[in-house]
Amino acid sequence: MRTQTSIRAIAAIAALTVATLSLNGCFNDTTTSPQAEAPPLPAPERITFDFDFFQEPSPVERASKHNFFNAYVRVAVVGAVTKLLVTPPIAALALAFDTVPSLQDDGSYVWVYTYVDGVEEAQIRLRGRHLSGDRVEWELRVSNTEEDLVNVVWFEGETWKDGDHGFFRFHDVYDAASPVNGRIDWGADADGEFLRLTDLNENPDDSLELRVHGANHSVVFTDASDEALSWFVRWNDATGEGSLRAPDYNDGLEACWDHRQNDVECVPAS
Repeated sequence: MRTQTSIRAIAAIAALTVATLSLNGCFNDTTTSPQAEAPPLPAPERITFDFDFFQEPSPVERASKHNFFNAYVRVAVVGAVTKLLVTPPIAALALAFDTVPSLQDDGSYVWVYTYVDGVEEAQIRLRGRHLSGDRVEWELRVSNTEEDLVNVVWFEGETWKDGDHGFFRFHDVYDAASPVNGRIDWGADADGEFLRLTDLNENPDDSLELRVHGANHSVVFTDASDEALSWFVRWNDATGEGSLRAPDYNDGLEACWDHRQNDVECVPAS
């Protein structure tokens, strides 16, 4: 279960500083009347970074696809980092869909089940409680005797709009102080759907954000301490066109590719 990394690693591509995003937290003392139905679980795919568009070009193709290949390398690292951080807790959450929750005296619902990761098994207790309006409070605890984890909070947070919007805060289950190491936010606004991962430990407020607006996708890394180190990759999932801008590539200027991912001059925005 132990996973370690840091979002700043995404910007540096090679120089990853380690930050563990395992979890701990607590519910507030707000009580609510019991609800007739369990709160809706957030869809795992809504909290998963999807970079399936990017496939490594062959060595022969790279001669004409420098821009796309540079974007591919960055996104490959981004994908590895996000899978390391996000996949285990979201996979544990997804198992709740196959489990029947039980109503508790305080009005919350509890799902109890086993999470298997390779040869490791852990018991999961997921608690959801209706708050005011359509907001739901969540807490996921994990127990693993082999790692001396006993009912430790893996993550906690809130959702609303039937789970289409929300946030989870991740805590370090291996630290008795249970520090908050990171946070995931998801939802939608005028610019489309977004999924944002924020470092709250090693490099506070550094973030990685994936946005989807129709066929238009973008991933943006923001360095909170130095905006000049931030970068983005954009692509159209339907046409195949896209671009990137990074301080360590093409003199920091935007670099584009066409529908076949071949290098092209960027067309100035009208």
